Amino acid sequence: MLRSRVATALLLVPVVLVCVFALPTGWFAVVLGAVTLMAGWEWTALAGMRRDSARWAYLALLTLLLAWIGGGIGAGVTLLVLVAGLAWWLSAVPQLIRFGSGHGPAEPMKPAVGIWVGLFVLVPAWTGLVWLHTLPGGQWLVVLVLVLIWAADIGAYFSGRSLGRHRLAPRISPGKTLEGVAGGLLLTLAAAFLMRELAPLPVISGTAFSALVVLTVMASICGDLYESMVKRRAGMKDSGTLLPGHGGILDRIDSVTAAATVFAAGIYWL
Repeated sequence: MLRSRVATALLLVPVVLVCVFALPTGWFAVVLGAVTLMAGWEWTALAGMRRDSARWAYLALLTLLLAWIGGGIGAGVTLLVLVAGLAWWLSAVPQLIRFGSGHGPAEPMKPAVGIWVGLFVLVPAWTGLVWLHTLPGGQWLVVLVLVLIWAADIGAYFSGRSLGRHRLAPRISPGKTLEGVAGGLLLTLAAAFLMRELAPLPVISGTAFSALVVLTVMASICGDLYESMVKRRAGMKDSGTLLPGHGGILDRIDSVTAAATVFAAGIYWL
């Protein structure tokens, strides 16, 4: 499993970097939109949509929404979407706590609810990354948020395997530990400040930068746990099979959905 995960990551990382640095924002938004739509298709299965007609209709709705927001990137619509995304992820925390304590709903998500949840999960993340890409040095900001997520995953994986004793949320994701969270956070802070020194990032004070990094890591964990919770409710192990060792597209970007929203909102505010 680890070998296939590493091989897939080694193939994907150069592709991601080329898309971030070589494409103008318009084409970056299109490519990212295609990834979002693939994740949206997987989400329809998690949300209990069984008819293909309903799933294709959902993708059409998602496409129209991304196109509308893309036409207003940089204007007030960006802030509106990011605030909506932040509000959603704040509301997701008590859902995770209730489910983790055994008091939350265990049945699959109802499609009527899943339609809206999927929009709040996917659309703000796409909006945040596209908006970041429009800023001066924005390509490096996009890379930074991805590095924060990757470092948190790597640090959590290895520190959790070697030191993990106390489970973070056993009913949601038994493999995650508090020691893994600490290790991931330490590696993320180190990677963030290294990039801050080496990359042409916007000038942000050390305290604000550290706070944003920590919040982004916490959001990435929340996004990961939320998708795991939805999969458990749906009785599914992975959202798909497209990426060997990783599952589906949604399995790979679950952390990004929350982290990109929080990071972009933080940069907007700063």
